[in-house]
Amino acid sequence: LPPPPPRSQPSMISQSRRLLSSIPVTQVATLFRMNCNNESNALALDSFARSSMAAVKASPGWMVSTRTVCKTEWSYEMVHVWSNAEDYRKWKESAERAEILEKMPKFIQEECEGMSMEEDVYVGARVWDEL
Repeated sequence: LPPPPPRSQPSMISQSRRLLSSIPVTQVATLFRMNCNNESNALALDSFARSSMAAVKASPGWMVSTRTVCKTEWSYEMVHVWSNAEDYRKWKESAERAEILEKMPKFIQEECEGMSMEEDVYVGARVWDEL
């Protein structure tokens, strides 16, 4: 059998899931999570984050950025929050974000001992609410 034609609209299942969702999407966050392995790598990642912050802060709708580090597991997380889904979408499609993501693997390879972008870094989006 030939494959089905591409859908131009979301499936009925995905539409019904959105209609039944009780979690409103107002603020949106992007999350970078990685196992940095040691304090030296965490400090290097802080340096990379600081060098990227001007572009992030200039993005329309940007609200706040946070960084957490677990010094037991060496889990490093950075979160950037936008005031609405449209501004987040614009950031996600921006040349500034693409440039940061293009530089990140080389930086990690050169500056972070024992880390790789493919194995140690997760990037994802989240609905953000302050409770």
